[in-house]
Amino acid sequence: MIGLQSQANSLAVASSSISFTDESEAQANPQTSADNDLPYRYHEDQQDFQLAGWRLPAHYILNADDLQNWLLALPNWQRIKGVVHTSDGWMQINFNPGSLTTRTIDPQTDSRLEIILQLNNTADTNAADTDIEETENDAKASSLLIDWEECDRELMALVI
Repeated sequence: MIGLQSQANSLAVASSSISFTDESEAQANPQTSADNDLPYRYHEDQQDFQLAGWRLPAHYILNADDLQNWLLALPNWQRIKGVVHTSDGWMQINFNPGSLTTRTIDPQTDSRLEIILQLNNTADTNAADTDIEETENDAKASSLLIDWEECDRELMALVI
C-alpha cells in the first residue's frame, strides 16, 4: 500500500512514503518537473457543494474496479470526472447520477480526478421548533463533510 508522508504546506498528512503537495506550492516552484510536484489534492466548499481533485504521477496505476467502487461510494456525489492510469489502461471517467461513462484514452502526462459533492443542508422554515431543527440540520451537514486526509489514504491504497 502506498501512503502519505508528512510535508510542510501539504494538504494531507499521515505517516508513510508519499506526500501530497498543495497546488499553490507547485505553482510557486515552476522549475521543478511536474512529476516532482505530484501527488497533490485540492478542495474547497462552494455554497451547497464540496469540490475536490487529485493529480497523481502517470506511473501510479490504480486498480480500475476498486477505483470505481470507491468513487461511487462517496456520499452525495453529483459529478466525478477525470483521466486516470488504471489496471485497465488509461481511462477517461465521466460520472453523474444519470450516467456512468468510461472510455479508453491515450496515455497522459498525469492522472487527474475531480469530484463534486452535494451538501444537504435544507431547513424546514415553517416548523414550530426552528432551533432544534437548525441544530439537526447543522449536524446532518457536518456529517456530510468529507475527511480529505482519509480520502487521500483510501485513494493511495488503490495504487497497485
